[in-house]
Amino acid sequence: MDDPADTVTRSRASRAATLSLALGVFAMFAWLVPPIGAVAASVGLAAGVVGLRSAGRGRPSGRDRARLGLVLCAIGLGMSATMLAWLAQLAWAIEGL
Repeated sequence: MDDPADTVTRSRASRAATLSLALGVFAMFAWLVPPIGAVAASVGLAAGVVGLRSAGRGRPSGRDRARLGLVLCAIGLGMSATMLAWLAQLAWAIEGL
């Protein structure tokens, strides 16, 4: 018989992995507005780490979702940072005119 605590851990891992994946997909599009994209990607990274650590005892599909969410969030965070730097350079160039 399954331990209730183990079932709760698996459920939490599954939710965290799914949240990480959803935020990763969102961050892939939200990089156009860097503050929103960066926050979404950062929260997704944290959820992915939690999901990956907790899913180690769960099903492989949870680990796969968490890994994919981590990758997408990392890419989204990088794109948000690049866009923010580009906007800062643009503002600096316009100010110098």
